[in-house]
Amino acid sequence: MWKTVFSHKDIIKLSYDFVAVVGHGNTAHKEGDYVVNGKKEHLCEVYNLPNCKSHEDMRNEMNRRNLLPGVRGTPTHIVYNPHDLKEISREHGQSVSAIEKQIAAAQKTLGKPITWKDYSKTRKPLDEARELLSGDKPDYRKALRALKGFDAKGMKALELEVEQIKNEILAAGEKGLADARELIEAGDKGKATKLLRTLARDFAGTDIESEAKKLLAEAKAE
Repeated sequence: MWKTVFSHKDIIKLSYDFVAVVGHGNTAHKEGDYVVNGKKEHLCEVYNLPNCKSHEDMRNEMNRRNLLPGVRGTPTHIVYNPHDLKEISREHGQSVSAIEKQIAAAQKTLGKPITWKDYSKTRKPLDEARELLSGDKPDYRKALRALKGFDAKGMKALELEVEQIKNEILAAGEKGLADARELIEAGDKGKATKLLRTLARDFAGTDIESEAKKLLAEAKAE
C-alpha cells in the first residue's frame, strides 16, 4: 500500500494541501534502516515513520477521541474537518484514483487550500474572539467587534467556525435576557435594569440589543 499508493507522485503532490495522519495499531511489520535523500534513517518499513510505535500511539489517541467509529479493517481513509474533527468522508479504496477523488470531494466541502501563513492571517480575528471569550469574564463586546466584517475568503470551514462563535456569543446573550426577565418577575427592577443596559451595550448590533432595550422600556413603563 505504501509503495504503490502513498508514495505515488500524485498522492505526494496532494499531501501539500492536507495533513496526513497514520493511525494503525498493527505493529507486526518491521522497522529498518533506509537511505532517504542520501541520509541513513531508521524507519517503519510500511509508513516511513520514525518508528512503528508512533502510528500505534496515534491509533490509540484517535480511538480515545472517538475518531474511528465503525472502523474494522485497513486500509480505511477518513477525511476530517480540521477545525472540529468531524468526519467528512470515508473510503476503503486502495488505489491512487480513489484517494484523489476523496480528497477532491473534501476540498469542495472545505474550500480550496491556502498557505499556512495566509490561513493564519485570515483566521486571526477568530483567534482573537476566542481569546476574548475565554476565562471567567468573557468580553462579548470586543469579541463581536473582532468578528465584525470577517472575511473567510471562501473557506467554508472558517465560515462555519465564525458562525459557531457568534452562536456561542448569542447564546450567552439569551441567557442574560432570561436572567433579566427573572429579576423583573421577582420585582428586582434595579438589578434587571443594570443587566439589561449591559446586554444592550455588549451585544450592540444584534437581536440581543433590541430585546434588551425593549425590556428596559417595558420595565420603566410599569
